[in-house]
Amino acid sequence: MVNRGYIFIGGALIVLGLLALISSWIGVDFCALVLPLALIAAGVYLILRPRLVPPGTAINFRLLGNVRRAGAWTPLDEELWVLIGDATFDLTQVTLPPGETVIRFLGFIGDLKLIVPETVPVAASSVAFLTTSRVYGTKTDSFLVPFETAGEGYDAAESKLRFESWHLVTTLRLRRPED
Repeated sequence: MVNRGYIFIGGALIVLGLLALISSWIGVDFCALVLPLALIAAGVYLILRPRLVPPGTAINFRLLGNVRRAGAWTPLDEELWVLIGDATFDLTQVTLPPGETVIRFLGFIGDLKLIVPETVPVAASSVAFLTTSRVYGTKTDSFLVPFETAGEGYDAAESKLRFESWHLVTTLRLRRPED
């Protein structure tokens, strides 16, 4: 997961640097090439994206808005696309299915808030240009470095929940219900 983030960010920076270098050598307007190439790449990505998602994963899209899950619920593999918005997951009454369940939260700007009791094995990661994380009271700022955390015993747990956040700017908060 984290390696894919490094590869994507590094690859994008290399391509942009090469385009800028070539455009200065041959006198081609760099900006006139980048926008059409970005639009083509976005179109190809949108067409191919459903094939890249594991079978059984729900894909939900909202342009603006917030996502909130609380009360008694059972998480399923899911991708949440919110251009600008927050997602809050209260895991105090969650029923975990067997195996690892992955919830991806993708967008431009967003906050991911998790209320995690000690009995629920949770891992969370963020790939963003700027991540501010507050995990059980400990604050960390990351710039161009993926952030990852996992609860104690996560790897050995039979039922577990993993959250992935992919944004340009994001805040990741994990707290206990009593906090």
